[in-house]
Amino acid sequence: MKSQVLIFSLFLIISTAACGQIDKNADQVNTTSEVSDSQKAVVHVINVQEFKSKLELPDAQIIDVRTDAEVAEGMIPNAVQMDVAEWNGFVVSVESLDPDKPVLVYCRSGGRSNRAATYLVEKGFTEVYDLSGGITDWNRNNEEIVKP
Repeated sequence: MKSQVLIFSLFLIISTAACGQIDKNADQVNTTSEVSDSQKAVVHVINVQEFKSKLELPDAQIIDVRTDAEVAEGMIPNAVQMDVAEWNGFVVSVESLDPDKPVLVYCRSGGRSNRAATYLVEKGFTEVYDLSGGITDWNRNNEEIVKP
């Protein structure tokens, strides 16, 4: 009986870990979430160079979903903090965004921003970009950051 419980526990751990893995070599990965029966919305997971080019869009909404402590270390210029760890506050903050304008989302390494980006797509946002590797990759590329 103990061996069955152990095997089942190992299976759950391996399954959970495998679900969270991302191909770091992929330039762009699309995650599709169903918005309606007739329309599909897509989260575009993009690299630093693509993200930087999207920052030039005149109506881009740049969202940093990290905590206060993380943001204090520096953020991408013109970003607005909407801490996804404070989910209720994040949901309220999203209401201030225009769903018809592009939204660029990032976090420390890409996990939380993907959760936030997926939520935006589910709420009807039409153009959502998630920075692969987050601000960690941004910093590795020596891109500009500002202190809040």
